[in-house]
Amino acid sequence: MREETRNAERGTRNTDPTTDLPWARRLQLVRRNWEHRGRDALLAAVKFFLARSSARDHEVSSLSSAESRLAIRRVLIIRTGKAIGDAVLSLVLAPECRRLFPTARLDLLLRDNVSALFREGAGVDALLELHPRFLLWPLATCRLLASLRGGRYDLVVACDNPHKSSFTTLCLALWTGSPLRVGFENEESGAFLSLTVPRVHSAPVVSSLLRLLSPFGGVPARAVPHLIASPSLAEAAGAILGDGACPIVIFAPDHWRKSWSLEFFVRMAREMTERKHRVFLAFGPGDRRGEDSSVREWIEKSDGLGRVLPSCSLPMLAAVLSRCRLFMSNDCGPYHVAVAAGASCVAAFLSPETLNDFGYQKEGSLVAVHDADPERLWHMARDEALRLLCLR
Repeated sequence: MREETRNAERGTRNTDPTTDLPWARRLQLVRRNWEHRGRDALLAAVKFFLARSSARDHEVSSLSSAESRLAIRRVLIIRTGKAIGDAVLSLVLAPECRRLFPTARLDLLLRDNVSALFREGAGVDALLELHPRFLLWPLATCRLLASLRGGRYDLVVACDNPHKSSFTTLCLALWTGSPLRVGFENEESGAFLSLTVPRVHSAPVVSSLLRLLSPFGGVPARAVPHLIASPSLAEAAGAILGDGACPIVIFAPDHWRKSWSLEFFVRMAREMTERKHRVFLAFGPGDRRGEDSSVREWIEKSDGLGRVLPSCSLPMLAAVLSRCRLFMSNDCGPYHVAVAAGASCVAAFLSPETLNDFGYQKEGSLVAVHDADPERLWHMARDEALRLLCLR
C-alpha cells in the first residue's frame, strides 16, 4: 500500500505538474519525466544484454561464517543519490561493516555534491566521489572507473532506496567486478547484483539498510548514523555560536515541497527566546527570508537571545549542530545531519510517512511528531521541545 502511494505520488508529480507551480518548476518536472522514461528504456536494454552473474551461486549460509567474513578484505558502499539525508542514512552501515569485517578496508562512494560532509568523521578509510553530471567530466569519471575496477573489492553494497534502485548505483556495482554485490531485491536489480535482500514494506529505511548485511551475519536493528567534526571545524563552529549557553537551532527550509509559512518558525523562535533560551534561525543557501521584517522584529525584541545563523557549508553546519542544545525543523536532510552530529532533535511533519521512514528515535534525545493540522503540530513540536530541554 505504501509503495503504491509513493508510485501514485511520483506519477502525479512527473506527468501532471500542478498548475499552481511556477513555470520553471513545471518545466523541470516535465524534463524529469522524460529523464525517467529514458532511464527506464536504457535499463531495459541493459537487462536484456546482461546475464545474471555467476556470483549468485554463493551459498548464503557460508557467507555468515567467521572464516568467510575474514576473507573479505575490501568493502565498498555505494550511494549515488543526490539527497543529503539519504547519504547520511547510509552511514549506519559503516560501524556494522567494521564489526562484521574487522580487518577489511572500507570505502564509500557518493556524489560529490554531498561528499564534502563525509570527508572527515564518517568512519571510512577512503571516500570516492562521483560528479552529478559525470558524462560532462570524462577525465574524472575515467579515473573513478579505473579506481573502481582496480580496487579488487571483495564486497560491494549497493546502498540504495529500498523502493527503487538507482541505475547509476547498479552499473557502478557491476563495473567493480566484485564477486559479491548485494542490494535490495526489486524488478531492476536482478541483472546487476549477485545477492539480493527482500525489502520489508513495513520496515523503516534504517532497518532496511542494515538488512543488506544480513547474509553476512548482520543482525537487523535500529541504529543512528554518526559524524564527528574535526577539531578545526569544531573551533570555527564555536566562534559562530559565540559565548553563552548552547543555543536552539531552528531550520526553516525553502524547498518547494517542504517550505511552510515563515511565521511557523518565527513564532517558535519567539516562544523560545521569551523563555530565555538562545535561538538561531537557520536558512538554506540563497534564502533571503532571513531578512524578512518579522525576523528582524523578533531579533530586536529577543534581548540579544535571537540571531540568524550565517550561511555555511555542510561540514560547518554539522559542526554547529553538534554544539547546539536542540535542533528543530521539518526538513529531512538537515534533521539527518543533526542526528548524525549528535544533537537532540525535534522533527515536525504533516505526514506520518516521513516520520516512519526514519527508523530511529531515542528517548530523551530524538523526537518526531506529525499532524495534518499545522496549528496542532506547532503546539506538539513546542511541547516536545520544552520536554527535551528540561531533560538536558
